[in-house]
Amino acid sequence: MPSLIKNGRIVDDAWRVLKLTEGEDAASVSLDEEKLLVPLSVWLARKDGLISSTRPVGVWLDSNEGPEPIADDLGHFAVIALNFPKFADGRSYSTARLLRERFGYTGELR
Repeated sequence: MPSLIKNGRIVDDAWRVLKLTEGEDAASVSLDEEKLLVPLSVWLARKDGLISSTRPVGVWLDSNEGPEPIADDLGHFAVIALNFPKFADGRSYSTARLLRERFGYTGELR
């Protein structure tokens, strides 16, 4: 199980990031994991089923995806993950700021 630093401690990361492979359809990908971070495309395609599920859900935003498509759904996310593809790519910092300041998201950001 992967680890991460949370609140100054190294802890096991129970969340798994769902990565779509080339040609894989967001509407039909398997969502069997208990704690799953789904890409924005999967959230948009499967939102109703994910909301009605009793398991926690998180969304993964790539650096070129802003928070606007999920602004009305923020209450459904236990965590929002932001991708930093390169060390010098700071677009996800802007997304994090928008989530906190404009949209009022108070949950976990990573």
